[in-house]
Amino acid sequence: MPSVRISGLIATQEVVDAFRAAFACRRCGTCCTVFEGVKLKKGEMECLPVPQNERMDIFELHDGTYYMKEPCRFYDAAKAECTIYIDRPETCRNFPLYNQRCDDGLVHMGVTDRCEAALDTLADVEVEFLGR
Repeated sequence: MPSVRISGLIATQEVVDAFRAAFACRRCGTCCTVFEGVKLKKGEMECLPVPQNERMDIFELHDGTYYMKEPCRFYDAAKAECTIYIDRPETCRNFPLYNQRCDDGLVHMGVTDRCEAALDTLADVEVEFLGR
């Protein structure tokens, strides 16, 4: 069986799939409010409902890549929901998982340590795969 480290790295597709199937968002808003920005893929900025004259208030450009500033203006804290959930950027769709280049030179799937639901899910998946 592959090893899974509680530090947050997931190395096999089987484990990633198990994590995604088990993960249940608690709608706490941490992902929308505490990170340094959401990386946007090419074309995603244009798909978001932001008037042209407000874009520089919401987006930042770094090394040719646009980032959506946080706290995210599309998170409604009162309702604990994303107002553009169906059309949210890919980075948001993948959260709490992210790509992490490791010492072995390979890219592994990482799990953020800022999301309690993700850490609980990772611990459950670890038990499932490692029998701890």
